Amino acid sequence: IKPLYYSIKNKDFFFSSEAWFQYSLSDKEIDYSKLGFFLKFGFNHFNSTIIKSVKKVSPGEYILYNFQTRNLTKKSIFNNIHLKKNQNLYKEEFLSLLENTIKKNLIADQNIGIFLSGGLDSSIVALMAKKFNPNIEAYTSYFEPKANFKKFNADLKFSQKISNELGIKLNKIAINLNDEKEKKQIINVISSFDEPLANFNSINSYYQSKAASNNNCKVILTGDGADELFGGYERYNKIYLAKIFRYLKVFNQKINQINKLNNLELIEYFYNHIDYKKNSEIFDKNFDLRQLEYNKEEDIYLPKNNKIDCINYFDLKYWLPEQSNFKLDRTTMLNSVEARVPFQDINLIKRIFTIPYNKKNNFFKKKIYLKDYINDVPDWLKKRKKLGWFSPESFYLRDYFKKLFLETFNKEDIKKQKIFSHEKVLEMYFNHFNKNKYFKNELLCLLSFQIWYNKILEL
Repeated sequence: IKPLYYSIKNKDFFFSSEAWFQYSLSDKEIDYSKLGFFLKFGFNHFNSTIIKSVKKVSPGEYILYNFQTRNLTKKSIFNNIHLKKNQNLYKEEFLSLLENTIKKNLIADQNIGIFLSGGLDSSIVALMAKKFNPNIEAYTSYFEPKANFKKFNADLKFSQKISNELGIKLNKIAINLNDEKEKKQIINVISSFDEPLANFNSINSYYQSKAASNNNCKVILTGDGADELFGGYERYNKIYLAKIFRYLKVFNQKINQINKLNNLELIEYFYNHIDYKKNSEIFDKNFDLRQLEYNKEEDIYLPKNNKIDCINYFDLKYWLPEQSNFKLDRTTMLNSVEARVPFQDINLIKRIFTIPYNKKNNFFKKKIYLKDYINDVPDWLKKRKKLGWFSPESFYLRDYFKKLFLETFNKEDIKKQKIFSHEKVLEMYFNHFNKNKYFKNELLCLLSFQIWYNKILEL
């Protein structure tokens, strides 16, 4: 959940919770295979950064460094979670396990709050936390002007509804996208990340944690990790349905495509930001694209499980810490707030993650344990369609970030860097800007990397 970076230089060993210090010690040499990993998936490698000499301790791991021999050994404390067991978890045991986890996460000498989306996961955290801490408060955010961003504010009414039913005070934070000060603040947040991230919905958690901090709330609980634990993502359902309806592949090309893919191809199918082979024109004509090829055996471990279990493992092992937890940690720490994620408790993961998908979901119902085993979950909440946190990223690109994009990808600097084609990147940007073609994922990748790299050069 929390990061730890390290580097070895001469006879010295350096470690820190932020990578900027490590970068300042390095020769700033890019590891192009890790850049390729980032461009493909939109988040960073689990034990390396894009700077060659700067490494990370992986989640669930500790390292031993011998100063005499200068040998480094890695030890994992999180083995065999990919082994699925055909076991049941009865209601009493499940409730006891979850309640004890929530209770443990409420231990603090500071005020505690909840990031509340009005979805199932964060609402259950709120419901159970309220039992042990009657004064707990919740935080949610929305975009203004409301009339312009209706689909991005859909969570607001559900957050208010569950707060009213639970008797929890809801702090609503407006993010005014017409305010020039807000624009500068958002750009500052994105520029502060010590690794690039092609996901700008971190802005929501930044403003929520800022409001919490101003309210003297220094600890926040979130529902992050529940989808990985209980199989809640839509991509799992698509794979599940593709298998069930595989005999209809003649009538549905997507069914046929999903069933034909092997495990690694399936991961790349659902996580596909920049395919450098298909987008080769955006790179400098003299740049060797083969440098971007990540090592498929060393950089990603995939168990030989069925497709749902395989992508579920990928999400827990790689996506959750490097994307979801990354943005949560960085944005809360910017406001001196500690974020806690009860659904990622190691005891919950060891007991629940190893249960096969089809025991936690079926054709008619998703997240069975959360919907059927927990008392007092309202029916409307059980039936609510999953939305997830998301932000108007295309609006940012076309409005907020136009000047930023053009300044970041200025011709002189891009020419010196010798990675991208200035002309083709701008062509991609203006195609998106003019709504000729949709390039949101690609542009977020390019922009976040280039902002980060430009800052590296200043160190």
